[in-house]
Order: sequence, then C-alpha cells, then structure tokens
Amino acid sequence: FLSAVQFSFSYCHHHYTVPYALFVDDDYLVLVQNLVAEVKKYDMYDRLYMGWRFDTRPFRTRFHKHR
Repeated sequence: FLSAVQFSFSYCHHHYTVPYALFVDDDYLVLVQNLVAEVKKYDMYDRLYMGWRFDTRPFRTRFHKHR
C-alpha cells in the first residue's frame, strides 16, 4: 500500500497538479457527484480526513486462531 501511495505521489507531483487524493478500499462505492459537492465545501489547502470510526472491540469466537 505504501509503495502505491509513494508512486502516486511521485508520478502526480512530476506530471500533474493534483489538488486532492482519494484512498478507498476495494469494496466501496463512491458517488463522484456527492464527493465533489462535499469536497468543494473545504479550502483546497486544508487537510481533510473523512470516514467512519468505530470505537468497539473486535468480536472473537472462542476457538478462533486470533483470540
């Protein structure tokens, strides 16, 4: 993952001016219209982190290898 981020940064830094970077897991659906509308609410130079965070413990079964 980190090598992909480094490649993206170095490629975009040398060839394009990219105002935003988006990292999404492979099982998500992104509605680009909604994303653009949300991102336009913020200044281009602000650092922005959006997402869900759950403060719960993972559920473990008694005989699972990661208990």
